[in-house]
Amino acid sequence: MRRTPSFSDELGHYFKGFGRHDAYAGGEQIRPLMRGWVHFACVVAALTGRGLGYFKNMPERASLFVQCTMLTYLGSTCLHMVPWKTALGYDVALAMDFIGISWGFTSHSILWTGGVHSFSQFGAVAVFACMCLMQVAAFKQKNKRVLMFMRRRRLTLILLNMIFLGVVEARAIEDFKTMVAIQVLSKIVSPWYFMACTRFDAKHKSFFEIQGVWGPHENWHVIILVVHLLQLKALLSQDSF
Repeated sequence: MRRTPSFSDELGHYFKGFGRHDAYAGGEQIRPLMRGWVHFACVVAALTGRGLGYFKNMPERASLFVQCTMLTYLGSTCLHMVPWKTALGYDVALAMDFIGISWGFTSHSILWTGGVHSFSQFGAVAVFACMCLMQVAAFKQKNKRVLMFMRRRRLTLILLNMIFLGVVEARAIEDFKTMVAIQVLSKIVSPWYFMACTRFDAKHKSFFEIQGVWGPHENWHVIILVVHLLQLKALLSQDSF
């Protein structure tokens, strides 16, 4: 007779397998060893910095930017690092990751002016609301998993999020070179690389990959991290005067 796993067994599975599993729930997609570690390391670094009091000397907008960004990274960490045993667990984490991505764009759009004052900012909030509703709706149907549910519409929402943030940044970032670097990396390079190399059904090979360890998705996470660091730099430089 098969023994029902105890709570300690379940806890042990998630603790021992955290960030080490080689496939997502159901084995439908392979997971490279380093998938999610970039975002997990950022979350740990941010929490450590907060615990040591480094945020006390940081301007309010910059501090809020870090916190909002870490929420996005936390969603990514839950998706990629937690060894979900069921398809439902994975789908919930995936839905939260999609919401987290939209949250990142939307919160950044609002932070630049400290509120919702322009059409682009209202648009960003509307897109975030639509993304939340879409992910809830994904669990109301039985024919498709979250990954494939309204996929084109989901990508369209993320594109709108990017456009709205780009408009806000173009007006708010005072340093022209920094603004251009952010726009090129986040609105051109990042989405192109994701569509060409990162998504699960991408057709092109990545410029750097270690089989089973580091893949295109990790490169994409690094690109996004660089973008966020540039955005934080812009906020710090403008709020330091």
